Amino acid sequence: MKAYAIKHKTKGYLPAMKAVKGYTGMSPTHKGLPRLFNSRSAARNALNWWLKGGVSVEHRYVTIVPYGNIMDKLTIDPIPGRNAEDMSIVEMEVSEVHE
Repeated sequence: MKAYAIKHKTKGYLPAMKAVKGYTGMSPTHKGLPRLFNSRSAARNALNWWLKGGVSVEHRYVTIVPYGNIMDKLTIDPIPGRNAEDMSIVEMEVSEVHE
């Protein structure tokens, strides 16, 4: 089965473990498992958000309309040193091991 991961040229992969504020707050590492994606486009989308910086979402409930409405506010805090040229999407082969 094919899967895709985001890799920094020298620092390793973006990890599978999510930080308190989500995946955009994570840094590449050689430790642990990489975060895997089902398609190259899903990995590219995640990389594009990661390159923007740390993203947080604030949910607000507004009762102006009869049934209410939820409005989300995105906050992006740029993180210095994140460059698209340093990153790549790599294809991986995932297989089940029978013991």
